[in-house]
Amino acid sequence: MKLLERLVNVIPVCPMRDSRRTLRSGIVLPWTIVLGFLAVAMCLATGIRATDNGREGTRPDATNSVSARRPNREPLQSDSRSDSFRVRFRTEFAKSLKNSGFAGDVKPRNRGATGGVLVWDVRLPVGYSVLRATAEVISVVHSFGGNVYRAEHEYADPLKVKLAVGAAHAVTDSLLLATDRSIASRGLLAIVIDDMGYRSMAESGRFADLPFPVNLAFLPAGENTLELAKRARAARKTILLHLPMEPENGSEPLEPNTIMTAMGDEEIRELTRRHLESVPGAAGVNNHMGSRATRDERVMRAVLAEVRDRNLFFLDSYTSPGSTAAAMARSLGIPTLERDVFLDNSSDIQAIQRELWAAADKASRSGRAVAIGHDRPETYEALRVTIPAIQRSGVRVCFLWDLLR
Repeated sequence: MKLLERLVNVIPVCPMRDSRRTLRSGIVLPWTIVLGFLAVAMCLATGIRATDNGREGTRPDATNSVSARRPNREPLQSDSRSDSFRVRFRTEFAKSLKNSGFAGDVKPRNRGATGGVLVWDVRLPVGYSVLRATAEVISVVHSFGGNVYRAEHEYADPLKVKLAVGAAHAVTDSLLLATDRSIASRGLLAIVIDDMGYRSMAESGRFADLPFPVNLAFLPAGENTLELAKRARAARKTILLHLPMEPENGSEPLEPNTIMTAMGDEEIRELTRRHLESVPGAAGVNNHMGSRATRDERVMRAVLAEVRDRNLFFLDSYTSPGSTAAAMARSLGIPTLERDVFLDNSSDIQAIQRELWAAADKASRSGRAVAIGHDRPETYEALRVTIPAIQRSGVRVCFLWDLLR
């Protein structure tokens, strides 16, 4: 732990209210720099001195539970502040930690505990710093108005840290942080950005420059589609035709040459060919709108015939629960995927981040997931900030083709 010894930003652990148990003056809480500008702390207890009826107690072993036993003593009485912290912490801790960019699993171990100390397992993916995770946990505890009352560590491989947290001098929860090698890989997540082509090169080009796999779907009539698609190819991003198709709501503004259910088969095929030629380098197709058209088997058969003839894949954006698109594509032998999560029904960055983590959780549970967002500044910012944390959690962010292999 030489790194800990070199850290210079330290604060003392908050003492318990029991006057018979005091912290030695050497106990400090090392803080490590997080997010490039905030110095935060990791608490390490090196010794605890206790007295009981005039007798000096012995220091609990460093590998003991955070909530060490207190023989022959009355338990600390909770008050409204500790009760309030307990409720909020147990309701919001896991979500708040993940929203802050934390990568890992957070689960209560003894879920049935109510008034007693609840033990949490905080499991980290391989390569995620235990020091960083400890700092992130402490930051959330402080944001809830709580304190870290005790910290212990084990000099083991992997390093383990134990924190006792609470409020109003009462410990309510115990957290056990350690690397879990079993979550080194937790599924595949493909991100698709729709509606590319209309915004400026400066705005939309940023998606092509993201340092992780992103799939970009271009509207054929976009005034910047050709230049942006060229930039995306140079950045080795996967390109799709975002095919305009008829929505259920007839009042929606339509793209030029939208595929309509009133069209004949040959007209549909001709329009599909023209749209594909407008997006050079497209490896696949997904539908723009299309809540009505994707429910029409005849229309989808005509569209997908062109997709099949060009050896492309098809992604059903799933804008209607009655969509027949994916089933029809599979029946024609076309490599097919379906959207799992829409990222940006809200333009709020934090809401988009929550949906990104929902998509990551879906990938963890099912092995893979597809999330669709749109060419918007808020979506770009949410991706830029959140995807690196999702990658550190063990979820692999990938191209759509990776899900089809």
